[in-house]
Amino acid sequence: MTSQLGTEGSVSVRPLTDSEEDFQSVWILWSELFPEWPIEEALLRTILGHPFLARQGRHFISTTTTTTTTSSNETTPTGFILTYLGDGGEGKKGFVSVVGVLPQYRGRGVGGKLLERGVGALRGAAGEGKEEGREIEIVIGSETPRFWPGLPVEFGENVKAWFGKRGMLISTF
Repeated sequence: MTSQLGTEGSVSVRPLTDSEEDFQSVWILWSELFPEWPIEEALLRTILGHPFLARQGRHFISTTTTTTTTSSNETTPTGFILTYLGDGGEGKKGFVSVVGVLPQYRGRGVGGKLLERGVGALRGAAGEGKEEGREIEIVIGSETPRFWPGLPVEFGENVKAWFGKRGMLISTF
């Protein structure tokens, strides 16, 4: 999935791999995006690589490719989404655990594309659409791993409004 980002290049959203490069990209992005909620590198690595959580996870990373003055392409990680599929009592439940986009790339559709891919992958993994009437609930937050139980109040009204426009129910803590 690629789209244009004005004159600065194109954005691409792809599944997060288990490569060291992708891990380091997410680790650096987390550190820049969420300095109030630091996570140890080893813990993040364990969470992303945990056998059970890896099976339940549907994670994506966004990158922007620009052409430099030497006509070579430079790819920069710009955001990521971590989602998990869990049990919701009467069926599957999708959790948008973390989504973040670097400030200089916000307002350009990057977060929307990440959310679209993450939610779409959760719905597909739960088998939504394969059985008539089957639909999963998608919520902000997570049970395991628990980064946040909902949307932190520190994120502000603009972030709540962003999720709300995309049909997400918001609970804060």
